[in-house]
Amino acid sequence: MRASRSLRKLMNFLVMVQYVPRVLRIYLSCKKSKKPFKGHTALWVKGLLNFFLYILASHVLGAFWYFFAVQRITSCWQHVCQYENGCGPSNFNCHDHHTLRNITVLDDLCPINSSNTTLFDFGIYLSVLQSGILWSTNYPLKFSNSFCWGLRNLSSLASNLEPSSNTWEILFVACISIIGLLLFVYLIGNLQTYVLLDTERLESHRRKMRLERKMKAKGRDVELWLSKHGTPLRRKPDIMEKVRLELEENWDIDVDQEILSILPRELQDYIETCKPLSRLKNVEVPPFRNMDEQVLIEISKHLKPKRYTNNQIIIKEDQPLEMMLFVVDGRVIIKKKDCSSKFQRRAGHLYGEKLLVWPSWTSFHEGTRPIATESVQAIDDVEALVLLASDMVSIGSRFRSDFDKLKMSLSQSQQTDSHWELLTCDNVTMLQQVPKLRTMDKQVLKAMSEHLQSNVYEQNVNIVQEYRPLSMMFFVTRGKVINGETGRAGNIFGEELVEWVLDKSFPEILPLSTCTAKVVSNDAEFLVLTAEVLKCLASDNFVSHFSKIASPSDLFTFVRLTRLKKVSCSISLFGT
Repeated sequence: MRASRSLRKLMNFLVMVQYVPRVLRIYLSCKKSKKPFKGHTALWVKGLLNFFLYILASHVLGAFWYFFAVQRITSCWQHVCQYENGCGPSNFNCHDHHTLRNITVLDDLCPINSSNTTLFDFGIYLSVLQSGILWSTNYPLKFSNSFCWGLRNLSSLASNLEPSSNTWEILFVACISIIGLLLFVYLIGNLQTYVLLDTERLESHRRKMRLERKMKAKGRDVELWLSKHGTPLRRKPDIMEKVRLELEENWDIDVDQEILSILPRELQDYIETCKPLSRLKNVEVPPFRNMDEQVLIEISKHLKPKRYTNNQIIIKEDQPLEMMLFVVDGRVIIKKKDCSSKFQRRAGHLYGEKLLVWPSWTSFHEGTRPIATESVQAIDDVEALVLLASDMVSIGSRFRSDFDKLKMSLSQSQQTDSHWELLTCDNVTMLQQVPKLRTMDKQVLKAMSEHLQSNVYEQNVNIVQEYRPLSMMFFVTRGKVINGETGRAGNIFGEELVEWVLDKSFPEILPLSTCTAKVVSNDAEFLVLTAEVLKCLASDNFVSHFSKIASPSDLFTFVRLTRLKKVSCSISLFGT
């Protein structure tokens, strides 16, 4: 009997232990469901995965129900067998079929079709006993019936079950109610969590998209702001990172007013040094060192950001200078057509500083711009600030006196090559207005420009008279002077001195003026080139350059010059 009971306990243990992995699987599934899903998983998929716990739990509870039904009927048989003669534990062994069939009293004392529960109450197991599933060999029928019972009662929290007075049966029904309630709460809680997470994810995605659109718009504003303030675009990522953080907190930012306040101190200091006004003050170019701060401020307001691609020609040689170029980032090459000069300029350098002294030129109001003496070409992607000649016109008109003082300051300071280049470029341009000097070498013109002197004449004074010796060539810088023969106003008088250098009478006999020039304004200011200066310049070093001046080509000019020479000789004879 003891051996039979031990064997039965072993069999019960083996039956029960197989459900341990299933319960463990339910626990692991619950634990895994708490981890975030990788990527985006649909809400219905998450709900289905959680509902799988219901399926697994229903299968386990249905199996326990089937197992406990078998245990319940065998318990009844063993209880009845104790009071019947010829019935013992050996009768329940599987190999003893004949003895079991002869004991019909078991069916009478353990009735499954009677409503009388006083004999033995099977409680929640009565339905499975009455259906005959326990005696059936149809496994799918056993499985489906047990699973259906577990699912129905788990979902209804065992509210339809009426257990007997058996303690273990009551505890089993209570466990079904508790497990069903926990799984229901767990499922609803997870679904609510998933809905909330999906809502947050969608809201986060919308917020991210709005932020990206805002960043794209602000990116253009920041790029414009950086160019406007002379800051290289390579610092844009650092600034945009701070802008992103600010937009995430405040959702809006005024780039022009607030961008500096959100940047770290180091970046603020760097941007301050990159601002146009700061750059202009730090440039090692003579005009900027001597320029009034109000003029610098006005110039900085007119600086415009420009971008040039690799190998793009920015300024062409021998063309009117359209702009002053201030390199912010990248490199440019300065070169001449004859390759006599070639050098590079980087960030912080500029080209076209002639525009800074242009307002002090005598030809400024006539719109005659300086001529570029070199070509400027980008050799990288170049960011630059440019001051257009058209903007310099308005600046020069407002601050003309300041530019005149600037020119005077430059002339009084230490005279380096860069000083002379700026000071004489106006006079060289003015000398080139004389037709005979347009082909003259610039070195000669530069030497002439250095000897130009300033004179003032009052109204009604004849600066030159017809048939009188000509000792100076006049360039009108202020006032009005008319030709006595034609009555027309002119800017240049006494250009006969240029041809005089090539005449045989040079340098003993001065040429004669071919017209009379009279000051008709209140007074007039001139730059004059004297005959004595020409004598000095027409030395062995420069005489070859004068020989390039075109000789008279028409008969009238030839006769006129011959007559002037004769008159000059006669006057000289009478004078003696």
